[in-house]
Parts: sequence; C-alpha cells; structure tokens
Amino acid sequence: MVDEGTFTRRNTLKTIAGSAAGLTAFSGAVSANGSNSTPSPVVVLGDEDNPLTRGDITSAVKRYKNEYRQATGEKSPKGFPSPDFDDSDQYVSGYVYYIGSDGLPMAHVSYGYPIGEPSGDASTDSITTTTSAVPGHKRAKQQAKQFESSGSAGTYSISPDASGDVSTAADQDVTSGEGWNSHGVVTGSGEASDWGEVTIQGELFHLSEDYEAYDSKDAWAMVGTYQANNNACSSCWGDRTIKDAEVNQAWSSSTIEVKEPEVSNYVPSTSDYGRITGTTVEIGASASSSGGTAGGAVSWTYRQPKMDTNVLVDAAGHNNDAFWRFKYNEDNHTNFLVNPGSVCWLDDQVDNIRDSYAPAGGTDFTTKFWDDWDGSTKEVNASIIWSAEY
Repeated sequence: MVDEGTFTRRNTLKTIAGSAAGLTAFSGAVSANGSNSTPSPVVVLGDEDNPLTRGDITSAVKRYKNEYRQATGEKSPKGFPSPDFDDSDQYVSGYVYYIGSDGLPMAHVSYGYPIGEPSGDASTDSITTTTSAVPGHKRAKQQAKQFESSGSAGTYSISPDASGDVSTAADQDVTSGEGWNSHGVVTGSGEASDWGEVTIQGELFHLSEDYEAYDSKDAWAMVGTYQANNNACSSCWGDRTIKDAEVNQAWSSSTIEVKEPEVSNYVPSTSDYGRITGTTVEIGASASSSGGTAGGAVSWTYRQPKMDTNVLVDAAGHNNDAFWRFKYNEDNHTNFLVNPGSVCWLDDQVDNIRDSYAPAGGTDFTTKFWDDWDGSTKEVNASIIWSAEY
C-alpha cells in the first residue's frame, strides 16, 4: 500500500540519489495483487521551484523496473509513458509508474501552474508542509492508490469525478474485442489554483498482426476520458466557469510513420451531437475498408454534455490527428466530460508488446476557464506521450 508517512525529504534523498533538492519519491512494499507479486507504484513529486525533469522520471522508472524484475522474475515493458516537457507555462509536478499483474504499464503525469507564491519551506523534513498545496500532488497520490487497488490495466476502471453536466452513473470501461490488445493505461492532470483542473484517463490498443492483412502497417486505437472541473476561488469577485475545450489524439506525434488510411475511424464522427448520457459506440470492428477485419471492436459508452462540437479530424492544421473542439453556448458550466476515441494506421515496427515500446503518439487536452466578473481567461492543459524510449 502507498504509505503517506514515507513522504519525507530524508526518504527522498535515499531513494533518488542526486535528485534536485525538493523532489520527493516513494514506493511502498511489494503488492500481492494478481498472480505475481509486483512492487507498489513509484511516485515522484516536484514543485514550482524544483519541477520534475526527464532525468528524475527516467531514474525512478528504471529503479522500479529493476524492483519489478527482481520481485516477479518477468521482463518489464520497454519505454515508459512520458510527460510533455515543452510547455513553458506549466511544470511537471508529479509522476506515477506501476506495472500490473498483467505485465502492462499504468502511469500518471501531473502538471502544475505557477501560483505566484512560495510553495513552502523546502528545508523541512515533512512533505505535508512543503507540498500539501502544490497543484497535482493530490491527484498523483490518488492515482497511485487507484492503480494498485485495481492490480492491472485489464481491471482498471475509469471512474471520473462527479459531474453535474454529464451523468457518470455507469463506469467508463473500455472493452476490447478479439485481436485488440491493450498497451496499458495512462492518466494525466493539469491544475491551476483558483481556476480549475483538467484530467485525462486513457488506454491504448494495438491490433494483432493475426487480425490484419498488411505486413507493412498496423492498426492502433486510443480511447480517453477527458474531464474538467473548476476550482473554488474564495478571493475572486467572479465565478470561474468553463467556456470551451479541445481534445487532440495526436497520432501525428508518433515516433513511426503514419500510413494510409491514416485516422480511419473515430467517435464522435459528426458535429451535431447534443447531450449524450449513455450511447454504446465502437471503433475498429473493421480496421479499414481495404484491410483485415478484427475479431471484435474497441467499444465503450460515449458521453458528452449538450454543446457545439467541431470534428476536425485530419483537417487543416491537424494533419493525421483526431481533433475535437467543444464549446458551451451558455455560461455557468462548472464541469465538462467527454470520452472520444480513434483508430490510426502506423508503420509496422512492433512485433511484441512486452519487448517493444509503444510508438503511438500522445494525447492533449486543453480547457479554457472564464472569469465572469472581469472577463479574464485561463487555459489549463494536460498532455501525455504514450511511450518514450530510453
């Protein structure tokens, strides 16, 4: 189990030698979930003054994989889901990595936005005094517990927070038909104090070569739940509400070439959706009109609030991406939830999921929050690179 009593700077220095001052990392004892005992998730935390770097995360993941191999006797998946370090407006405040009993990775990335004041006294030992208010820390710890309690990517249930605009009574579980294999679960969050938080919970699938007719390309599928909630601001004159949101399933950022027919299947596929609270949809049942047919589909329950939807798949400026823009026509919406998915064909360079890292791009979610008193706005973003090689 994750033990918050281990969140100390002294433990940090023991677990990540040479890390920047102020970073915190922890992993618990070996978990008994599944048929093989796997180490509990590793969690690495940073803050505005000492944000996480690529090196911090790589070191933590490598250490975890060594513990996993020792505990299970199994090979670990190559590569790891990675943050996007290119956005200068935000910093990486948290990272979680876990390998479930099915051998698939589960990871989380937290982003924070500067809050304009010191995050705490970094010289103290207790993490509760230095990071309790750091954006993204609470979410990272929460995800670590959820990953471990689920035990595997195959049993992880995507359960969004409560939302007034979209019913979440039913689980957002994704079912993969015969031939479609999961590449793991990745979640992400971006939080701006006094404005709001955005979250991503997604899963990546790869169609087995036994179910498609090409030697030169493979079909991949991506399904994600994208949610935004405003944060209460006691010192603000106005209310912070949600105006619009953009979701990008960025196949164009894949490390291997996108092949014809490119983004061939996606939901939503039209721009005339209103409020949808529980419609079963599927992608990939026929992986392409000229290719092989999968033994089943990737299916889930689609939801979205009543709002304008622009589908910009493969449109100008979004080449080889599945891109959607959602806009409320009325004010005073404090939350948003939608769960689109898409299929894309990529060059065939993956023969074995366990031995090869997932090259299939990433996903990006941006929500614009609006202050109804002075008209100011704040864009909050979360993004995931599905897997980075090292």
